[in-house]
Formats: sequence, C-alpha cells, structure tokens
Amino acid sequence: MRWTCLVWLSMASVAAAQEIPDAAWSAMVMREVTARLADGREVSGDLSGFDARHVTILVAERDSTRVVELERAQVVSLRVVAAAEPLPKARHVGVHAALGPVVLALDFDYHPFYGFVSGSVGMPAFTGGETGAFAVGLGHSFRIKRTSPWKFDLFAVATAAWSSSSDGFRAAQAAPYGGLGVGLGFHYTYRSGFAVGFKLPVIGVAFGGAASTESAPGQFYVAMLQALPIVSLGWRF
Repeated sequence: MRWTCLVWLSMASVAAAQEIPDAAWSAMVMREVTARLADGREVSGDLSGFDARHVTILVAERDSTRVVELERAQVVSLRVVAAAEPLPKARHVGVHAALGPVVLALDFDYHPFYGFVSGSVGMPAFTGGETGAFAVGLGHSFRIKRTSPWKFDLFAVATAAWSSSSDGFRAAQAAPYGGLGVGLGFHYTYRSGFAVGFKLPVIGVAFGGAASTESAPGQFYVAMLQALPIVSLGWRF
C-alpha cells in the first residue's frame, strides 16, 4: 500500500510539472498551434480559447472548420506553428540600365504577361548617330518556385536598327533594317525592389536595308547585342 501511494504521488508530481500555465495559453490565443496530448496524438489549428478544464482549437479542413475541445490536463506540450514565408511584394514595372553598349530598358511584368522596350544609348553616342537599335518584346514570365524572386522569361522580340556605310566617295548614309526573333531570360527582384536581369536572343532573322540574304541571321544578332539589356541592373516598382 505504501509503494502504491508513492507511485500515485510521483505521477501527480509529473503531471503537475507538465501542466501549461495560464500565461502560456493566453500568449497562444488566436495563433496557429500544435497541441501534443498525453497519449501521443497531436492536434493542430488556431487556438480559440481556454478555461480551467478545457482548450478549444479550430482545425481547418477542406471545406469547413472543425471545433475540437480538449481536456486541458491531457495537453502535455504546446508549440506555435511557424508561419509560412510571405510571398514577395508584387512589383510590375521596372526601369533598367544594361552593361556593355549602355542600353536603357523599361519592362512590365504582370503574370503571366511580360513585355519590354529597350534601346541603345551608347552606340549612337559613340558613333555620332550612325549606328543604333531598339527592341520591343512580348511574352510570358513565371516564377521558378512559388515564393522565389527568380522568374523565367520567354518572349518574341522585334527590333529596328540602322547602320551607316560609305564607299569613300559619298557621305555615309544610314541604312535601316528590321528583325524578328525569339529570346529568353531571367530576372531576380529583391524585396527592396532592386532587380538584376539577363536576356539573350535565341534565334531570329533581319530583313531590309543593310540586311542582305546572306547576312540576315548575323545582322539580327548584331542588332540584338545593341538593343537587348543582356545584363541589367535596375529597380522594380
């Protein structure tokens, strides 16, 4: 009999030591928690309220919310469920400057659409206006992961360019030409709005003016190197 009393006293001491105080319950109200019961089961949901004997947890199900009432004495531990990382702030319009021949770009990213306008500033300045190009692109953009700041861009692109030539007797004359093609890229937007982008022409063709049949593919890439923001830094709003 003496040993039986000692065992019951020991069990009561352990239960008392594990009892969660009112202050802890109060701090968890209206937060998503996981309650572990004495039999090893766990119940997760929003802690709605508690009293001296019971705890109420709202468990979200597919089409409804289930109210679960637990005996407070059966709850041996309680922990807050970590909140999911919030999605980055939606930023749709960006202004960018590209390295290389100094290309300025304005883009618009509104899922699933992606578009941009870009043009060479450096080449016309360096050549006295004899060479230059600009491009317009429209396509699709999507996140690599749902919460990732990285986005993949696939777009159709049209370019208009010009270059001057002279035969040594006549003054240099600008010869405009156009181009159509497909490009791809990636862009990364930090939470602050700072953005890094990469764009590359994949395939295309140039036509008219300085673009002969033999040089059409090459002229397309020449125009793209002038007009596309191959590697860009900027800000997205």
